[in-house]
Amino acid sequence: MAEITANYDETWKEAIGDYFDSFLTFFYPEVHQQIDWTKTPKCRC
Repeated sequence: MAEITANYDETWKEAIGDYFDSFLTFFYPEVHQQIDWTKTPKCRC
């Protein structure tokens, strides 16, 4: 029988991805200005 697991953090990850730019603009405007938003982010996995 397959174990059913809950994915509690998926919603948070989606929200961060969708609203990260707005989050930085509101809470950290200095950091937001230092980011080159035209570049694609690189994964450091």
